[in-house]
Amino acid sequence: MQTYLVITNFHRRMNKRGVEYGMPVSVMLPPEAVWGYEAVTAAYDEKPAESWRKIIDRVKKQFPGNKETDIVKLIGKCPV
Repeated sequence: MQTYLVITNFHRRMNKRGVEYGMPVSVMLPPEAVWGYEAVTAAYDEKPAESWRKIIDRVKKQFPGNKETDIVKLIGKCPV
């Protein structure tokens, strides 16, 4: 069995007075809770190169000013 978690948000802790302090803490959930069971299990049949391409396209969409070569440096080369 495998367990996957995705970071969905960040929160900062609060003291007794309700003032935020410290470093943000990540909130993690299983991907099924975020996107639904069907969407997650549909990705199990994808080839690694296809998943890699989807990640590249998603990052390019979120951060349009970056070049693909910079994104590849960050996430790694395409799997064979």
